Amino acid sequence: MNYCTVCKQTHEGSGCPADRNIYDESMDVVGQLKNENAALRQQLAESKGSYDDAIGEYHLEEQDLRKENKDLRQQVDALSAGRDTLKRKYMELIMAVADKYPFESRHGTALRYIKERQLSGQAKRDAGLDEIARDQFCFKAGEGV
Repeated sequence: MNYCTVCKQTHEGSGCPADRNIYDESMDVVGQLKNENAALRQQLAESKGSYDDAIGEYHLEEQDLRKENKDLRQQVDALSAGRDTLKRKYMELIMAVADKYPFESRHGTALRYIKERQLSGQAKRDAGLDEIARDQFCFKAGEGV
């Protein structure tokens, strides 16, 4: 007779039926674990494929960004050079103001000078156009154009 630690009884022969049930249940669990393992391996393979695709896309996008950054850097350099040229010309113009008006910046004085010259130049141009118009068109008394 054998004492069964599972069911706490003694059995003769092939063993305890509880042992057989435990074995069958264990084999069912092992089968389920094998199926789960196979499914997880499949998911892992798919994930690795997705990961490889994502890494490939990442490298392509990285190359595109590097090219865009290079292009933007060149544009910034060109704009910076243009800004430096404009700054140099602006400073030359501002420093050309010899006598600034009291309580006025050199910029304000230069701006006022330019506006005054434009207004007087426009008046001269308008006057010149009037003279040209008189020379080109002959007006007779009582007749319209």
